[in-house]
Amino acid sequence: MQPISGIYGRHSCRYLINHGWSLGAARKAVVVFGGIGVMLLIPTIVTVNLAAITVLFALATFCYGTFTTIANVLPSDLSKSDAVASVSGMGGTGAGIGTIIAFELIGHFSDAH
Repeated sequence: MQPISGIYGRHSCRYLINHGWSLGAARKAVVVFGGIGVMLLIPTIVTVNLAAITVLFALATFCYGTFTTIANVLPSDLSKSDAVASVSGMGGTGAGIGTIIAFELIGHFSDAH
């Protein structure tokens, strides 16, 4: 079942297109909304109220789901039709390698302090 955030992302994009936005502009607007929303994790660093932290994490997770729903179709927009799978695979591989490097760096810096 598709998460509510994914459904919201698709419907937001469709709504904007139906109201005169171009496909690219509608997708960019939804991606920017999701990217800005994920930054709601930043205030959790200084927040001590459990309810506030819960709301911030919930909103950031919702925005992330909205972002990824639209971001996952970017290879089809940016590549020739015969290269979409390759571009998508390379992006996934890069994300996996980046995650491994990030975790290694986090461990390194955590152990250093």
